[in-house]
Amino acid sequence: MSYGTERSECRITFDDNFVKVMARNKHPAKKKRLIKKSDQTKWAPFWTVFKIYGAGRRVHPSRHTEIKRTWRRGNTKV
Repeated sequence: MSYGTERSECRITFDDNFVKVMARNKHPAKKKRLIKKSDQTKWAPFWTVFKIYGAGRRVHPSRHTEIKRTWRRGNTKV
């Protein structure tokens, strides 16, 4: 067994195919960008529904969330 080429502890695998390698220690600037992207995945606050549509309208906050992103879809290019 060669320990220099095997990096199984850092790999994320799906159906025995190589998907992505993420560094264990992340650079502070990249970590900051990843934190910003993770904040953009959340829905808009519930009070914005009342402000935009009025009190009588029942609308989900995801309807007017500007950036809808999930970790499965799309590359963040961070």
